[in-house]
Amino acid sequence: NFSGPLPSEIGNLRKLEELYIDSSGVSGPIPSSFAKLQTLKTLLASDNQLTGSIPEFIANWGQLQVLRLEGNAFVGPMPSALSTLTSLTQLMISGLSNSSFSLDFVTNLTS
Repeated sequence: NFSGPLPSEIGNLRKLEELYIDSSGVSGPIPSSFAKLQTLKTLLASDNQLTGSIPEFIANWGQLQVLRLEGNAFVGPMPSALSTLTSLTQLMISGLSNSSFSLDFVTNLTS
């Protein structure tokens, strides 16, 4: 039962492998400091009020296996750079508004 934005300090947890913030009450954009989470394997951030664009830097999380961003208030297209996430086994994104996008990025995914 949190409220307000995600703490940018989470981005300093460089060895973080799993982050579960489902239905936690957080809101606002995903902080740019999260780009430093290079060891992240799982991000579950559904049913919150996360806003803004889905960050391009997610494509730099090379070990990411599970990405769930459902039930938020994201806008814009899904980053095409997600195609670089070759370890990805689960991808669930919903609630994108003001977007038109292609799913062509999944052609490089094999898991």
